[in-house]
Amino acid sequence: MKTRTFVSMAVLTGLIFTAPVAWADASPKPNMGKYQHAQKHRIQAGIRKGDLTRSEVRHLVKEQRRIHRMQRHFRSDGNISPREHHRLHRAKAHADRHIFRARHNDRKRY
Repeated sequence: MKTRTFVSMAVLTGLIFTAPVAWADASPKPNMGKYQHAQKHRIQAGIRKGDLTRSEVRHLVKEQRRIHRMQRHFRSDGNISPREHHRLHRAKAHADRHIFRARHNDRKRY
């Protein structure tokens, strides 16, 4: 009985000391995936509705790939610096503007 109590206390103590380490790793970070995911859905909606021509879709998808490559490159050293984060945010804001303009320029896919 004493051995079982000792083992359970040791496991509980281990969990108490390792949980903060796991939580520190899961701290909130800028979630880049949601932004691009929303852009992808906006492009797909434009395709479904016929708001985007084939060349516009090709241009927008190419821009999304470029942003994804940039993000992968920035993460290659293990973290994204504030300057890199700013560049990514600016590139995504430009892509947002491009998606909006392409969907609202009165060119329709025939």
